[in-house]
Amino acid sequence: MVNPVSHRNLSFDILFDDAHLISGAGLTLTDQLIRKMRLGPLLDSCVDLGAHPGAPNPGYKLLTIIQSLVAGGECIDDVDILRSGSTKHVLSHTVAAPSTCGTHLRGYTFGHVRQLDKVSGILLQRAWEAGAGPGNAPITVDVDSTITPVCGYKKEGASYGYTHELGLHPLIATRATAGEVLHIRERKGSANTQRGIRPFISETMNRIRNAGGNGQITLRADSGFYSEDTVAHCEKKRLLYSITIQEYSTVKKAIESMLRLSWRSKNAKKELDFAMLPPANMEQMLHGSFSVPWHITSCAGCSSWGIQKDLGLLPRRFAQGSLVLQDDLCTMLGQ
Repeated sequence: MVNPVSHRNLSFDILFDDAHLISGAGLTLTDQLIRKMRLGPLLDSCVDLGAHPGAPNPGYKLLTIIQSLVAGGECIDDVDILRSGSTKHVLSHTVAAPSTCGTHLRGYTFGHVRQLDKVSGILLQRAWEAGAGPGNAPITVDVDSTITPVCGYKKEGASYGYTHELGLHPLIATRATAGEVLHIRERKGSANTQRGIRPFISETMNRIRNAGGNGQITLRADSGFYSEDTVAHCEKKRLLYSITIQEYSTVKKAIESMLRLSWRSKNAKKELDFAMLPPANMEQMLHGSFSVPWHITSCAGCSSWGIQKDLGLLPRRFAQGSLVLQDDLCTMLGQ
């Protein structure tokens, strides 16, 4: 309801004329999900801050922060949006004050963050058991890192990385078909892209298996994560993998020296060239990382290369392996 305050200055007071009207009615959806997943009791059982002043009853404090973020909150003070109007009446948990939430968060160390890791792993399992999981179907996992900007130099872990921006540099694993976040590992802003990638891959695999994902896992990552150790780790874990790698002069030279024949892609109206490369040469080119036959393909008009193995993206007679050109980078896929 709009009440005119001054006709001369055209000023108005905008008021709710019904105490039951709220701006955050959509929070009922996330509240129902929280109750179904039994997230509150799970947080109470897994998070223990010891003797810290903010230790008691972590469940409702963390749920308050979660719902505040869902409602568009960006800082601790924004928690107050849940206490405005009748919003708190659509939530099944107690709404904590901003100061209460702040005191609780200040009690966290890295070990307590690992407690939240446990919570998210159990929550993923419950969600997949409720029908959101892939079951026995193949799973494609995208691994990447991102820069999360922060304000203030006293923020723990805040530092400058390759973007020259003050922030944090977490690793993130998502389920490609659903956009579902499977795992996150926080790192300081100056962390190298590859830092901790191998244990992160192992933890993500364990989460998937513990949650009931039994299908073949395919890992995808960009060139920042390529190394012989990472490839060897994927081989050891029996993962299919797609890792972009930069164009090396030795491999490019070997490719360009080979006989090219014409081939048309079955997926696009684009001419492709291909040639056979003896397995021994490929092993030498890739420093012994692979021990299977590979084929090489190059895309007309491109200037870089990639490797692809056994994912059915090329005709059957090239299914054992192939090298596929892309714009500026190449993609290595393996099993």
